[in-house]
Amino acid sequence: MRSIWRFRLESRDSSVISAAARFEPFLLFLVFYLPGYLLQSEHLSGRIFNSISFNLGYLLQALPRIALLLYIIVIRSPLSDPEEALGTALRRYGLSRFHLSDLGWILAALLLIELILIPLSLAATALGVGGGSPGAVHWRLTNPAMLPLVFLTSMAAGYSEEFYFRSYLLTTLPKLGVGTAAAVVASTTLFALGHLYEGIFGFVGTAVIGVILSLLFLRKRNLHIIAAAHGLYNFVTLLLTLAKPPVPF
Repeated sequence: MRSIWRFRLESRDSSVISAAARFEPFLLFLVFYLPGYLLQSEHLSGRIFNSISFNLGYLLQALPRIALLLYIIVIRSPLSDPEEALGTALRRYGLSRFHLSDLGWILAALLLIELILIPLSLAATALGVGGGSPGAVHWRLTNPAMLPLVFLTSMAAGYSEEFYFRSYLLTTLPKLGVGTAAAVVASTTLFALGHLYEGIFGFVGTAVIGVILSLLFLRKRNLHIIAAAHGLYNFVTLLLTLAKPPVPF
C-alpha cells in the first residue's frame, strides 16, 4: 500500500513540475525583461554608460538573473530526469568550462556580426532610417576612465541575455514541445523587441544578431562563445564612440 501511495505522490509531483515548467519561460520573461520593455517609450540618454551609478545598477540586475537561471537549472534537472547526471544537463545548456579554443569562435562570431551589421547600418543611414529614426538612441561614451566598468557591464549584459534568450530558451522550449525553428523565432523576436528604443535599425540589427547567436549556440552548445561575443560587440560599439564627434541628443 505504501508503495502505491508513494507512486501516486511521485506521479502527482511530476505532473505539477511538468505544468509549472510550461509557464516558467514566460514568468522569467515577465520578471527579467517586460518591465524594461514597457518603459522603452521613456526618454533614454545615449550617454548613460558614462554614469557610474547606471553601470553598477545594471550589474546588480544582471548578476542575480544569471544566478537565478543557474539555480533553476541545477535544482530542476534532477527532478525532470533523475537518471541524467547534472554535468550532462549543464552541458545541454552550454554551461561548461571556458577553454582557450573558445577564443577563436568568439572572435569569429564577433567578426561575423560586424561584417553583417556594418553594411546594414550603412544602408539604413543611406535610406534615412535606423539611427535617424525619431526617438532613436545615439550611444555615446565620452569618459575613457569608464572603460573598465563599461567592459564589465557589457560582458554582464552578454552573459545575462544570452543565458536567457539562447541557452535557456533554446534548450527549454524544445523540451516543452516547441520546434527548434519556432524556438529560434521566439527567442529572436523577444530579444529584438527589447531594442525598439534604438529605432528600426536597432530592431532589425538585434534580430540579425539573435539569429547568428542562436545558430551558433545550437551548433556549439557553448554559452561562453555567444555571451562573450555579445558582450564584446557591446563594448566595441561603445569604445568606437569615443572617437566620434559629438552627436545632438
